Amino acid sequence: MTTGGRIVDRRRTSYKIDNLVISPNVFGFVYYVDGTNGNDANTGRDPLDAFSTLAKARSSSLAGDTIVIAPGTYTVDVGTASLAPKADQLWMAAQPSHGGAPNVVITQDADDSANAAVAIDVDNVVFKDIEFKLVAGGTTALYTVDAAQTTAVRGLVFENCWFNLNSVDAAGVMSLRLNDATNAITGMVVRNCTFVGGDGTTGQINYIQVGIGGIVNSVIENNLFALESADGDCYGIHFLDPGASGKSYGNTIRSNDFIGATDGGEDSVGVFFASAMTEKEILSLIHSNFFAYCIATPVTVDSMNKGVVNNYVGDNATGGTLVDPGS
Repeated sequence: MTTGGRIVDRRRTSYKIDNLVISPNVFGFVYYVDGTNGNDANTGRDPLDAFSTLAKARSSSLAGDTIVIAPGTYTVDVGTASLAPKADQLWMAAQPSHGGAPNVVITQDADDSANAAVAIDVDNVVFKDIEFKLVAGGTTALYTVDAAQTTAVRGLVFENCWFNLNSVDAAGVMSLRLNDATNAITGMVVRNCTFVGGDGTTGQINYIQVGIGGIVNSVIENNLFALESADGDCYGIHFLDPGASGKSYGNTIRSNDFIGATDGGEDSVGVFFASAMTEKEILSLIHSNFFAYCIATPVTVDSMNKGVVNNYVGDNATGGTLVDPGS
């Protein structure tokens, strides 16, 4: 708006009208994106005046704003940069998926840059009802989402999202790349999400990889991990060796379903801890998870003896065998 001959951003600045002090809008604005009917020359502030690209919504919005996205596939020019949400933003589909396959898909463009489609290095970003899909045939763009690669992150949330590795067959493919050696993620929530497309056989595939920096006070719950690789090369959640205690403290991994390889080989691992990791380096709780067509110890319990409770691996005779939590 304009006041006294100058333009004022009323989201962030107090200003006066007739000597009345007006406080800034701390709730943020809503921007709309419609890849079919929108135009980046629009204001983006109304569904009928929507932007056409996510990049325009990102550049026009400020921290605390909400971006609502119409159905469609949105391609990020990763040769230029990843899509990098600003702090305290909500990115959501206009039509909720209610746990089914989302109708908003974010992917990379065909130049297959090393950049992930989405990179988060700010606090309190939330995604709802969005599919993150790896570019088909990619050999360089191996991650759908990067987080905390340059700074620590707090309050990252994914709810009712899909992470689709799209059968990309290369070593080091990941959905959620949280593997920085220094930066931790605190208070992350991954809830009601589906992880698919990890059927490559060239090398190790990770749907979620947690690095030495660790995750703290986070929750991973009610998700489906399809560990599709026929070579047993797909891990649901993979913790690297923290090398010190307290790096991944206070997390809960609960009520998730892990389904093994498409060939039924019963060699898939749901939750994997680095073999070099020692007892008590990670103090978290893993409970009430179920594993079908996975190896008999789908949680590498030797490194998490006292934190694995009431997890079951498939057994058609007894209805499920309790995973031994160790001694």
